[in-house]
Amino acid sequence: MKQCWDTNPDNRPDAYKITKESKPVKYKFKISAQPRNATEEQLDNGSLVYDIHYGPYSRFWWKLNSKENKENVTYFPLRIGQKTKTCRNNYDFFITIVVGNKDNIMLPGYLCQCNDYIGQIENDPSKAISLAYAQFFKNETRFSGPLVLGWQDDNITQQLSNDVLFTPMEILINSLKIFVYEIGVSSNENWHNAGSGYKSSLIHKYNDRQAIYVSQIDDDKCILEIYQDNQIKKRFEGESPNNVWNNSGQIKKYNGNQLFGLENFLIQNSIQQHKVPTCISKEWNNIIIMEQLYKYHLKRRTIASINWHQFFLDWLNQDNPIIELYSQLQDIYPKNYKFGDREIRAWQAMLRAAGSYNITPWTNVESEYQFWTKSFQPEYE
Repeated sequence: MKQCWDTNPDNRPDAYKITKESKPVKYKFKISAQPRNATEEQLDNGSLVYDIHYGPYSRFWWKLNSKENKENVTYFPLRIGQKTKTCRNNYDFFITIVVGNKDNIMLPGYLCQCNDYIGQIENDPSKAISLAYAQFFKNETRFSGPLVLGWQDDNITQQLSNDVLFTPMEILINSLKIFVYEIGVSSNENWHNAGSGYKSSLIHKYNDRQAIYVSQIDDDKCILEIYQDNQIKKRFEGESPNNVWNNSGQIKKYNGNQLFGLENFLIQNSIQQHKVPTCISKEWNNIIIMEQLYKYHLKRRTIASINWHQFFLDWLNQDNPIIELYSQLQDIYPKNYKFGDREIRAWQAMLRAAGSYNITPWTNVESEYQFWTKSFQPEYE
């Protein structure tokens, strides 16, 4: 998918094209507090996009499940391309979630269509469908966008939560809402056993204007980034959460561990339960799953320019389940590229986590070749 947040509108996904290319995934559901002649159909569940749903603005791409009780509060994602049809007075209205709205190219937008009418991309679904309805019936009837989209229907929210590897959590420190949207683990007690991949965000003023503060752990360092106007205004790196927040000079009332969200018992419980991401070969075309494996095993140990996912897609689509690792890697790396031992070990770890097996019948000393299989029964290869 193209960069959804590109500052050049021509480089961003076409919202109108998304509505036309939706694949039918029909599911009918009842809507309460709506006219009797109203019916709804879920046409497309939409897609999860890693850099959106687990990026700096991710807190805007998840909704609290309003039907959960206070002791069991969970989020579900606003999926890009989710498309719903609602029938009002024998007119079919189609509402689709797209990337970008009137105020911010990073936030969800809602596009409503009916016959040849295509509305503007609105900031909330209620306004999108209500304005479209007004175009046809010349009245000010207001509809509930969340109801139309099925966000209060358990079956719909369950469908929207499919393929979610980690469901974000929100914790409170007095008035600060800290949104934890990725978990990483380590044995570093100074990080409260969080590790590479851990990310959280909070909203607070910077230079008297609202900003998003993103706290994260990347490999062996802690990072704080301050976003305004869809850009990084400031970036701080340090050896600990306390270090980077102290260096920023922001929100001095709390320490860095608190502002990362690391001292909260719910986050600590999640860290303790976190497992190394794994998958099987039939899931290699799921970019959300594969991104998790890549970030955990390979990202920090190889060059950024390689098309690592294509490596797995080519292997998935070939009839022969066996590959020779080094010759296959040469297809995605620059000519005459020299691999380091640490880099090869990272690839091997990722291959194992992705459900493949090393079936080389000799040692590295005996031969430089290394054979791997995607088969579920490697003993027969």
